[in-house]
Amino acid sequence: MFESYWTIGSTAAVAVVVAVAGGLLTEIGPWYRSLKKPSWQPPDWAFGPVWTVILVMAAISAALAWEAAPDTGAKTLVFIVLL
Repeated sequence: MFESYWTIGSTAAVAVVVAVAGGLLTEIGPWYRSLKKPSWQPPDWAFGPVWTVILVMAAISAALAWEAAPDTGAKTLVFIVLL
């Protein structure tokens, strides 16, 4: 499936960096708790697992796109688009 472990490892590392940065830069304070939310809003505990699945799928798609790129220029474009 993947030509090298470097490809999936590096895309997974980028996904982890994005997840950590998102967690550190997102402040849920009183302003969020005071918002009027719809009754169908998912529970707070669901956001972690859902974002984990999203970022895993993003890392896999990035690795597949990288390996499918025919040349260095295309790989550079994949890198820029996925950032």
